[in-house]
Amino acid sequence: MISSFGGGDLFGDAQAYLQGVLEEAESVKVVVHQQEQARRSELEELRRELEVQRLERRDSMAKIKKEFEEFVYSKLDKMFEDVERLKHGDVDDDGEYQADIEAIARDVHQFKAGLVGISQAWRHTIIKSLDKV
Repeated sequence: MISSFGGGDLFGDAQAYLQGVLEEAESVKVVVHQQEQARRSELEELRRELEVQRLERRDSMAKIKKEFEEFVYSKLDKMFEDVERLKHGDVDDDGEYQADIEAIARDVHQFKAGLVGISQAWRHTIIKSLDKV
């Protein structure tokens, strides 16, 4: 009886409209899911890049530290060689000998103070670089 008055067409239009809305909502859901997956992949890639950069920075800092230590040890060795040379060398003038020893003692003292300063600066640099990670 409803169909004889055209009621089926009225509900048919509503059903078609609802079906269109449901299809559109489903397509939006698919797009949102794809975008979320893309963002997760992008985030994971950025995390990997950050880890690589952190490891490169750590390696770089270790290399700098090694080079610095080699430099310091070579300077220390040279200083000790100079002291030994002075101890065993022929020195005609005791005043000159004493002046050389005092100059070396001053240099050693300055060197030690410099090493302490460098060590503190090095520690500070490492702490700052690790805090950034």
